[in-house]
This record gives sequence, C-alpha cells and structure tokens, in this order.
Amino acid sequence: MSIVGPRPLIPNEGKVLELRDEYGANKILPGITGLAQVHGRDEITDENKAAYDGKYALNMSLLLDISIIFRTAFDVVMSRGVHEGKD
Repeated sequence: MSIVGPRPLIPNEGKVLELRDEYGANKILPGITGLAQVHGRDEITDENKAAYDGKYALNMSLLLDISIIFRTAFDVVMSRGVHEGKD
C-alpha cells in the first residue's frame, strides 16, 4: 500500500473493480487517497472513480502525488465530497 493510489475497494464494489481492470488501475498499489477522492469522493459515479484511478495510473508522478495529498487535506478539513455519516 502507498500514500497515493486507487483506494482499496469493499466487497460490494465489484463494478468499480471491473472498470479499474479496463482502465489499468489495478496494476498499481492501492493508496490511502487518490485522484478519485479529490474529484468528488462519494459524489461521482463508479465509472468516473475508475476513470480517475486509471488516469492516475497513466500519469503517476511525485508532483501529482503532492498535489493529491494537499487537495486531500483541504477536502478533509472542509468535509467536501462526503455523504456517509451525515444526517
């Protein structure tokens, strides 16, 4: 596991797993945060999540990782893109 990469999936996310195979995202290590998390987290479709994960797999770089880490910190502080646990 790494800091940045496609988030690990839970068992009922089979569709995202299949889509990640198509986009090549399953060939890299999973991460704590990723491109899909800073582009909407719970607000984007499974197709978009897999597409962002595939885009990250094709464009991995230290600069992109740093950008994702900072955007993740900002999104967490602002509670952006989260639906689970809200009333």
